[in-house]
This record gives sequence, C-alpha cells and structure tokens, in this order.
Amino acid sequence: MNEFNTENRPCGEMKNTRPQKSGASLFYEAVEIISIALIVVIMINLFVGRMTTVVGDSMYPTLHNTERLWVSRLGYTPENGDIVVIQENNSAISEPIVKRIIATENQTVKFDFENWKVYVDGVELLEDYINYEDWCAMKTYGCPEEVTVPPGYVFVLGDNRNHSTDSRDPRVGVISEDDILGKVVARILPLNKFGAVS
Repeated sequence: MNEFNTENRPCGEMKNTRPQKSGASLFYEAVEIISIALIVVIMINLFVGRMTTVVGDSMYPTLHNTERLWVSRLGYTPENGDIVVIQENNSAISEPIVKRIIATENQTVKFDFENWKVYVDGVELLEDYINYEDWCAMKTYGCPEEVTVPPGYVFVLGDNRNHSTDSRDPRVGVISEDDILGKVVARILPLNKFGAVS
C-alpha cells in the first residue's frame, strides 16, 4: 500500500500549516520589540555611555561648536584633566555642558589671573591646551584667587578661559560629582576628527 499522501497538489508545493497571526497579535509583538529596544537604549544611557553635542566655544581649541562626542559613564571616577559632561540643575546651566576637571575634592586651586597661571595644591598646571590671550588677563568671573574644593565636588574650567561659564562663576561654582554625566572619551563627528579626546 502506498504510504505517501496522494492528495492532488503540484510537485514541491507545501501545505501551509502555520496559523495566520491576527492584526492585534502583530501589533502587540511590535510594541514588545519597541519597548525592549527602548529599555536597552535607556540602560546604555544610564550605565554605559551616551552621545552629546558641544554647544558653544568654551572648550576651544580642544573641542569645537557642534562636534559630537561619546561620553562614558561606566565606573567613572573624576580625575584631574578629564573632560567631562555636566548637567547641573540651576539657572546658569540649562543644558549639559562640557568642561575640564582642574581639581577634585579637598584640593586647593590658586590663580594668578594676570599671568594665566593655575596651581593645584601648590603645583603649577602645564596647560598647553588652553586658548591663551596674551593681550589681557584671565577673567576672574568673580572667583577668589584661592578655592578649596569640598568633598564630593570638582572644580572645572573651560579651555577657552575668557569665554567660558565654569567654576569661576558663582552661578556655577564647584560641581557635585553627582552632576557629572560622564567622561568624554572620543570625538565621533566630524569624521575627519574622529578619535580619542584628551
């Protein structure tokens, strides 16, 4: 006896035994996939890193307006010289800003504004990254010549010292470590400048 199915069907044609999904089922599947993708993106932003855009010229010549940066959050501990992104909830900072950490908690910053010199714990910083304007003094923005950073805070400056709203300005002051979104590790755009940032 022939054990094969003798139903009249063209050779090679398979019978579709998979049930068709309803429109509602497809909709819920799409919602589930989108929700998972959003959760992954949020988790990356919270714990791994994020993209940010440079706004303004306060970090010139190191960084330029509209450049896109990758900011790492993973296990970050503030260190002197790091370029960081800060989001502080006050009237002077309405959006994330990019600055360089000059001093961390319990360190003392001392300025010689006339000669563009900055000292941390008595040691002069060698700052070849700043935009030095030799026809005028470094602006104080109301900052005293000496500041000691309290525990849990950092002191930040822009590399474009006379065109930067930073810790010298009393509206900003020292920055809580909790307000640091992460360390800038790479420039993503423009592509001709792609690479590490220091």
